[in-house]
Amino acid sequence: MTAEGTTLVCPSCGGPTTTDEVSLAIWHNGRLVVIRDVPASVCTACGEQLYDQPTNDAILALTNAGFPRSKAWEEIVVQVYRLPPPKSAAGNAGAVSRNTVSS
Repeated sequence: MTAEGTTLVCPSCGGPTTTDEVSLAIWHNGRLVVIRDVPASVCTACGEQLYDQPTNDAILALTNAGFPRSKAWEEIVVQVYRLPPPKSAAGNAGAVSRNTVSS
């Protein structure tokens, strides 16, 4: 993020960014953790999230500490789903779809 009134250009697509607070989901040692209210510059075109150095440092400190449960703000239950195994069909072997899921 930059000084107030300045906009970053997204390094991924070149789109403009806006300042927002986001939630960050991280897999750490087989456990899903969420960091809420993370200040970020978010690209309005592709959704890329950019963090300033103090925010990066805070995320890294939590990661290095192993996300201790004693410091957790809350615990949530997460639903887990599995997709059925792909059916083999002629002409689809090795086909890959690149979809983005957004909330």
